[in-house]
Amino acid sequence: LEAVNSSTSLVTLMMAHCINLKEVPAEVLARAVCRLETVDLSNTRLTTHQCVTMLDALLSSKTLKDLSLRCIYLSEVSEDLLANAIYGLQSINLRNAKLTTDQCIKILWASLSSTTLTFLNLVAVNLSRVPGYLLARAVCQHQSVDLYRTRLKTDQCVAILETSLSFTSMTTLSLRCISLSQVPAEVLARAVHRLRSVDLHYTNLTTDQCVLLLESIQSSTKLST
Repeated sequence: LEAVNSSTSLVTLMMAHCINLKEVPAEVLARAVCRLETVDLSNTRLTTHQCVTMLDALLSSKTLKDLSLRCIYLSEVSEDLLANAIYGLQSINLRNAKLTTDQCIKILWASLSSTTLTFLNLVAVNLSRVPGYLLARAVCQHQSVDLYRTRLKTDQCVAILETSLSFTSMTTLSLRCISLSQVPAEVLARAVHRLRSVDLHYTNLTTDQCVLLLESIQSSTKLST
């Protein structure tokens, strides 16, 4: 990391696959991250102090674009700091990042107002208590949306599906492992009809939903997978 701080050419740092960085001085880590364009710190066991120091430094970084904090414990990080830090990024991977509901809400609001963020990964994050209208607006502005294992409730799913009808930007949707059995069949069919790719594995679909989906697929000119 000290070598990264002195480098004039390195733009990408990959430190994933369970490398233990929790003993690395927070300031050294923060300075290194802020000099790069792409950083993957997945499964690196960062402490809250390291995360706070790094995110605080990101507020003034003019280089970092893509950051992965997958499987990092972030629940004790201030929701305002977390939201402000990702505001200027292009891509942020928070898959299974142990976020609180307040953090999720702040992050989604930040994503709505950000002019740079194009990829937000919240897979395996508990979103069950996030307001449906906010979640729908935030995710439907992205081209690819993956909500696998996010514990969504029926009203949230309905809000997302209905909102997607007016967002032509979203073309790919995964609701894998989300129970959709109480979602109106017509809403689900209409939403799927305009997509290019949809993943409905393990969604507990009813027979009526399946029938309408299959009928919708037959007339779709976009759906391929």
